[in-house]
Amino acid sequence: MGLPILQEDSHLTYGDKIVYPKNIETCQISEEKINHWANIAWIDLRKKQIEYWMKLVNLMYKEISDPKYKLINVERNFQKLNGVEDLGEVLAFLYSISGGNRKKL
Repeated sequence: MGLPILQEDSHLTYGDKIVYPKNIETCQISEEKINHWANIAWIDLRKKQIEYWMKLVNLMYKEISDPKYKLINVERNFQKLNGVEDLGEVLAFLYSISGGNRKKL
């Protein structure tokens, strides 16, 4: 798919091609650029990112189980989330509570 996987200690696993940046072989690589690429186009499995996703998932479960958010959940069509049957709905919810928008390269 061209999506590199970034792990701790800047260990990068990738296949025959990298979608972004296309010219990684000739780029000047820095920690700032690695963080930028990981944020917009790579699969970031570093501890800090995993902790961030765990925080979002915990927030999601807290919100959908709180009765005062019942109308919000129905309005957002998240009533199926209690069984986590629809991964797309879960991801959409996580992005919405993180203030995120669709990332474009």
